[in-house]
Amino acid sequence: MQQTIKKSVPVFLLLIMFLNVINAQVINNSAGLLWKLSNKGVAQDSYILLSTYSTCETKILLNDRIKLVLNSIKQIVFETGASNKANEAKAKKLIALKSDAQSAKEILTPALYIQLKQKAEDLGLNELYLNEVSLWEITGRLYTMLNPCDVTTPDRIEDVLRYYANKNHVSIKELITIEEQYKIYDKYPNLYMEKSISCLLNKSENVKASIEAKANYYKQENYAGITQTLMNSEFFSIRYSFTDIEMYRMRLLLQRIEDSIKGQPSLILLDTFDIANPKSSIFTLLKDAGYKIEPVIK
Repeated sequence: MQQTIKKSVPVFLLLIMFLNVINAQVINNSAGLLWKLSNKGVAQDSYILLSTYSTCETKILLNDRIKLVLNSIKQIVFETGASNKANEAKAKKLIALKSDAQSAKEILTPALYIQLKQKAEDLGLNELYLNEVSLWEITGRLYTMLNPCDVTTPDRIEDVLRYYANKNHVSIKELITIEEQYKIYDKYPNLYMEKSISCLLNKSENVKASIEAKANYYKQENYAGITQTLMNSEFFSIRYSFTDIEMYRMRLLLQRIEDSIKGQPSLILLDTFDIANPKSSIFTLLKDAGYKIEPVIK
C-alpha cells in the first residue's frame, strides 16, 4: 500500500489545520509579537510570544527584546506537547488514528470524495489509504503540498526556545498534552473536514496566498497583518465558525496559563491563531480575567 508523498508530513504542521485571497500589502501596525502579561496579584510579569508555522526560515535568531525577557523569567511555557519535535513519532500515530468507524467516503459528500480520490491518485495514494486514516492526516498532507518550501527543514521559534531552555537549564512546561490536543481535534464535526478539504482542493491558490501572506507578516512582526490574514482567509478562519470548540480550547488555555504563571515568571509561546478572532482571543479572555496585556515594542 502506498502511503507516502514526498516526505512524511511533520505533525506539528497539523496544529495549524484548525484552519482568501489577501495580498501582502502594507498594513499599519502598532504591536509586534512579544507581549507583557501583568497584574491580578501576580508578583512578577510574564510574557507572551506569538508563534506560527510555514515561515520557511532556515535560521531564526532571538532579537534583543526576547533575550532581555529570557533573562527575567524562570520557565518557558509551550502551548502543546504535540508541537514538540521530540514527540513526533507519538503524534504521528495519534493523528493518523480515526476516532470513529466512518471512512472518508462516508464523511465527505460524493462529489468532494471523487475530487479527493483523484487528487490522492495524482499523489500516489490509493483509495484504501484514504479510508483507513483520519481526515486530519489527509488534510495535513494536502496542506503540506501548498507550502512554498520543504516543511521538514525550516527552523521554528519553538525549536530555538526549546534548545535555549535545555542548554541554559530553564524549566519547560506545556499547557496542553498531546492526548488532550487530539481529543480537541475529535470534537470537530464532519462539516469542518468538508470545508477544509474543499478549500484545499478547489481554492488552493487562495490558500497558498494566505500561507505566504501570514509568513511575510510574521517575519515583519506585523501583528495587524497577521490577524487580518487569519480572519480574512476562508481557509484559516474555518476554525472560528465552530465557536463552542474554539471557546473550550481558549478557556482551557486560560486556566493553564493562570496556573503556570503563579509565582513563576514565564515566557509563554502561543500560536497566532489564538489571538486573531476578537470574540475568542486568548487576549480577550485574559483581559476579562483581570490581566493587563501590552506589547513590548522596545
